[in-house]
Amino acid sequence: MADGPRFYVTMKTGNDQGAGTDGSVYVKFIGNIQHGQGEEVTSEHLLDSSGNDFENGDAWTYWVDTNRALAELSHIEVRLDLGEVTLANAWQLESIVVEDRDTHRLWYANAGNRWFDHTQDAMHSTATDTRTQRFALKPVTPTTQYRVTIGTADSGVFGGSGTDGFVFVGIRGDANRDLCQLLYLDGPGNDFERGSRADYGPFHYPALDPPREVFVRLDGRHPGDTWELGMVGITDMSTGRKFLAEINERWFQAPGRAERTYKLIEKDF
Repeated sequence: MADGPRFYVTMKTGNDQGAGTDGSVYVKFIGNIQHGQGEEVTSEHLLDSSGNDFENGDAWTYWVDTNRALAELSHIEVRLDLGEVTLANAWQLESIVVEDRDTHRLWYANAGNRWFDHTQDAMHSTATDTRTQRFALKPVTPTTQYRVTIGTADSGVFGGSGTDGFVFVGIRGDANRDLCQLLYLDGPGNDFERGSRADYGPFHYPALDPPREVFVRLDGRHPGDTWELGMVGITDMSTGRKFLAEINERWFQAPGRAERTYKLIEKDF
């Protein structure tokens, strides 16, 4: 059992050519122990999902249960394990978002599109190693709460519209566009069954003034998992305003992860 905080960690890979990696990525959390008595560092945690992680421009959220009590989170240490060192394994990191799964506190780090790599200069017998780097985490104050409503279609094409996969959403707006926070949708029942509709949240979030887009991702549990999305609605719980997604492409298909971005319009649902 974990003795420390439980986090969601969202890592966004850069968009430059060759930004993605096939290497393994690990993180440690650094902060102050109780009453500010020095620095405490958690054990190292591998970030891994069922899909192809850390592709060019990709953002993904991971669950991490830590083993240390941290009074105040201050930094995150990121390490890239390249295995066999090749140019293709280098990695560019754009940003990091950390959320405490119990208190919903948020932290953000702008990684500045830094490269993680190991290079050898044979002529001068020197090496440059940037495979481990530490980033300061800046607290972000959630100023509103959003409720997410998801409806699964009922067409029954390809044998069924529902899914047993994991569904995530991200909400984007004019403000805080670089705060890439994916929300895991998990209800008390059997989610995303054919013809179903359910509310999730409310989720603590920085106000987006207003929401403009919703990003939907299916992380399939099994090869060939499919899901037909019926509707997505976002409710700002502080103002009561509602936003409905304009859905064109409805089908999501595994293996790995499938994703769509939809425009939001202010409309009741």
